[in-house]
Amino acid sequence: MVVHCISGIAPSLFLERHEPGSAGSEPVSPVVPTQYNARMPEPSAVAASPRVTVIIPTYNWSSVLPYSIGSVLRQSFTDFELLVVGDGCTDDSEQVVAANADPRLRWINLPVNDGHQSAPNNQGLRQARGSIIAYLGHDD
Repeated sequence: MVVHCISGIAPSLFLERHEPGSAGSEPVSPVVPTQYNARMPEPSAVAASPRVTVIIPTYNWSSVLPYSIGSVLRQSFTDFELLVVGDGCTDDSEQVVAANADPRLRWINLPVNDGHQSAPNNQGLRQARGSIIAYLGHDD
């Protein structure tokens, strides 16, 4: 899988995924967030998959999670899934996530703390169903 960065979208980093050799695997040019990227499938064609996956990596800082989760869930754009990925969390982060009954929200906790943000980011990327990936820091 090839992951391309789409610039011009703040504050999070959005990425577009393409399988090698598939249509649309050429380099991605910057897009404006309000424009539709023609290489992406129509939402109706992928009804079971959201257009965007938002990944929030975290480690034992449950007090800030309601703010970052809330900022995503309150968006006017609704075709997304939200993955909160713990890096071996041992606090009440799972309960904080579970307190939100939104079906687009999922908790994933790594079995052990890796100590680096890449581990939960990569696990979120493996679990992602969206064709666009957005990373959001747990304290943003």
